Amino acid sequence: MIDVIKLMVVFAGIVIALRKDLFVGYTLFLASLLVAILFNLSIFEILNNYKEVFISHRFLNLLGIIFLITFLGKISKEIGCLDRMVSASKDLKGGARTAAATMPLLVGMMPMPGGALLSAPLVGKVLPREKYSAEFATAVNYWSRHVIEFFWPIYP
Repeated sequence: MIDVIKLMVVFAGIVIALRKDLFVGYTLFLASLLVAILFNLSIFEILNNYKEVFISHRFLNLLGIIFLITFLGKISKEIGCLDRMVSASKDLKGGARTAAATMPLLVGMMPMPGGALLSAPLVGKVLPREKYSAEFATAVNYWSRHVIEFFWPIYP
């Protein structure tokens, strides 16, 4: 029971830090240190765990995938591919809202880590910030990318 209370303290700390607009990376790093302290891990164990994570095949693979997705997005933007996709999708029946749901859906058909890095800029171009909140755009992007998971045959 005491372990659950410790985890609740860490979770509350994360919520408070994010409410105060602390950078998510710093928040999660500090939360991981707090977990280590609350569960009596030595500094050697903490550093060893970080070392193991940073040299693990899965971490390096994920880091490479995220880098390549970001690179693909930047190249697509440079050659105008994203702009053409956005303008073509706005011509769909239903306008910007349909386009905002369709583009992440297509990205979601390619199961990959970091898909939001590719689809979020598309949704951001289709839904102007003056008219739609960032929260709305985020919800549309997330839901549209993941709704296909339940019946898409190639989804892992």
